[in-house]
Amino acid sequence: MNTPKLIASICLAFLLLSQLHAAVIVDQQVDYSESSGSSFILRENGTAGQSFTPQLSSIDFITINNLGNSLSLGAIEATLRLGLYLGEDKSLGALASSPDIILRSRYEEISSEPFNLGYNIVDPLTWYFDMPVSVAPGSKYSFHVDHISGDDLDWLISLAPNNGGKAIFPIPEFGFVNETYNFSFTEEISVPEPSSLMLIFGSIFPILFLRK
Repeated sequence: MNTPKLIASICLAFLLLSQLHAAVIVDQQVDYSESSGSSFILRENGTAGQSFTPQLSSIDFITINNLGNSLSLGAIEATLRLGLYLGEDKSLGALASSPDIILRSRYEEISSEPFNLGYNIVDPLTWYFDMPVSVAPGSKYSFHVDHISGDDLDWLISLAPNNGGKAIFPIPEFGFVNETYNFSFTEEISVPEPSSLMLIFGSIFPILFLRK
């Protein structure tokens, strides 16, 4: 075995692997393009979520949109915790949960008269799982956002269709599961692009060859 060549080949492999690219496949999605003009106020110690029915066998990450955008007199900050569950409630325990997440807004002033009124802008909240979570295609799952502490958050409600799920929030006249509305979200997986797979094989082959 030629040790210098082996070391050089390993370094080359790590360099190539660092250039890998993944294609994102959207499994389930609710767009906010059909807005109801309403929002749910997520307050401290409160919870709300969204159910969905995946068609693929795993989930890599979930992006939550329009959580925290609102008219305000100043910037907002809140500590949140996310959980993924089988079914629409938490009775079976979390399949995966996030560490506490601090959500902060960017405050843009609209007017200063008669008081300083502005708009809070919060970037989409993307929750990356430590590793892909296996799910059963066609079964119902849900993610829940728990408000641990901090400011109230507006979560905009959409009338966009979602045959596989619905918004989950406590409104007395609707109960805890709302049959009409959805929160805006995207549930996705990442898969290596074909060119990335070629890089993997092209990186590993020289190492295996030199070890013989």
